[in-house]
Amino acid sequence: MDHNDSSKEKQQGALQTDWKFEQYPQTNTTNQLTITIKDNKGKPISEFEVNHEKKMHLIVASKDLSKYQHIHPTYKGNGVFTVPVTFPQSGSFQLIADFVPKG
Repeated sequence: MDHNDSSKEKQQGALQTDWKFEQYPQTNTTNQLTITIKDNKGKPISEFEVNHEKKMHLIVASKDLSKYQHIHPTYKGNGVFTVPVTFPQSGSFQLIADFVPKG
């Protein structure tokens, strides 16, 4: 395995993700989240591999890890995924999207 740092390769493979809620998240209120996946030039990525039976897995975890959700956004095409999210308590949450672009 080659462990040389290849920054040029990493930049070419870099992706952009845009995260947008329909409105500012409130405790115990369902809010639509839109995640848009783009290549390093800002062009939407349109094809994704199915990984563990889904195109995307979204993990939502509270800072203290007492609240945890594993949800599956719906792919709308043109790099856009949507999913309703409800935060069961106030405070900080980490959102992690797991996906694999084709190729």
